[in-house]
Amino acid sequence: MSAAYADGSSTPVGQIALATFAATGGLRSIGQTKWQASGDSGPPIFGNPGIGNKGEMISGALERSNVDLAEEMVSLLTAQRNFQANARAIDTATQISTTVINLRQQ
Repeated sequence: MSAAYADGSSTPVGQIALATFAATGGLRSIGQTKWQASGDSGPPIFGNPGIGNKGEMISGALERSNVDLAEEMVSLLTAQRNFQANARAIDTATQISTTVINLRQQ
């Protein structure tokens, strides 16, 4: 990793190490797409990107999402319509209850 300065100069400030595990199936999920080594996974084997079976690092690249945007939008619209329908049903039930209470009081 390099730090780029306003004057146009850059300085190396660090290096990214990647880790592999003997048994990736033994990694323990700790939430939010984070994983932790366990006794089943074995210890981490650190190394530089692109060497051996470690992945490569590409500067300036973005990881592609594994989310289908169209499907998620359809799910969002469906959930919104269901919420609106439930809100209307609650409003109607409240109005009916109010009417019944008013009829009893008369």
